[in-house]
Amino acid sequence: MTSAPHFVAFDKGKLTLETQVSSVLEPELLNSLFVYQDIDYQDRVTVRQLLGHMSGVNDYCERETFDGSTFTGDMVSNPNTTWTPPELLANTRDKQEAVGRPGEKFCYSDTGYILLGLIIEEVYGMPFHQALETCIFEPAHI
Repeated sequence: MTSAPHFVAFDKGKLTLETQVSSVLEPELLNSLFVYQDIDYQDRVTVRQLLGHMSGVNDYCERETFDGSTFTGDMVSNPNTTWTPPELLANTRDKQEAVGRPGEKFCYSDTGYILLGLIIEEVYGMPFHQALETCIFEPAHI
């Protein structure tokens, strides 16, 4: 049975659950995502915290922004728009604040999943969809 890409990365020593996200992703992607009570915690966030929704990063998809709007509302208003991962991160960065310090509280976060996908891309040096194909679908003969 083949593991998901992040577990394959763990097996090959490329990542651990305690790997700091800032050691894999560029600061420009992480800046202002983990600022809570005027302290930037980006250097303390781990892969484990992203996977467990305990990183403190807000959720671009379901949670309100500073002005009370939602991303879902933006999608309905702009049905032909496609957002890239950096644009989704910018939505969180520019319109929301962190919900807590890393490890402090649970907050389901699609933004965290965007970061995990970018980690996969960085570790494997290929787009996320290609990592899925190479590490999951092809070995499983799907």
